[in-house]
Amino acid sequence: MTLHSCTDGKSLEDDLNKFEITDINIPSSIDVFAEGEITLTGKGFEPEDHIRLLAVNDTTVAYLINAASVTEQSITFTTPTGFTSGTYKVFLQRPD
Repeated sequence: MTLHSCTDGKSLEDDLNKFEITDINIPSSIDVFAEGEITLTGKGFEPEDHIRLLAVNDTTVAYLINAASVTEQSITFTTPTGFTSGTYKVFLQRPD
């Protein structure tokens, strides 16, 4: 899995719209099942953050997931019912 920070589509050069998560710790491979819990650690998470999973081999397969728990150092989420096996990119989404 890879973790990418995302903005709301505004220019990345606009410092007001950037956010930064540092010291990210994500295993190169995670065995996860539908309704499985995943915790990502780092610094800079905020309570309103969400996770978006996008299948690498089929971009029509995507999941937007509300965090079950968020601290400054971690975000925990549960994969949805019907979650399919595969390789996913992990995006952090933060509302304005």
